[in-house]
Amino acid sequence: MNSTDPNTRFAGIVSVSLSFQVYADKILDYRIDADPSLVLSADIAKAIESLWHDPIIPSVLDRQSEFYLMDSAP
Repeated sequence: MNSTDPNTRFAGIVSVSLSFQVYADKILDYRIDADPSLVLSADIAKAIESLWHDPIIPSVLDRQSEFYLMDSAP
């Protein structure tokens, strides 16, 4: 995978991180119970932190009015 791979695009912005899609897929595939005492696994925590540190995030947030993200989910 490279930085021009369409799988690393979000809202027309391309991630420079080669691991972006791997972390995104890991998070999207992760399932949790509705237990409020749940602690996330270390690998999911790392994936979330890594995505937030990706240089693409400020660009995506600057364009947040172009797409809808739910702020809560069942």
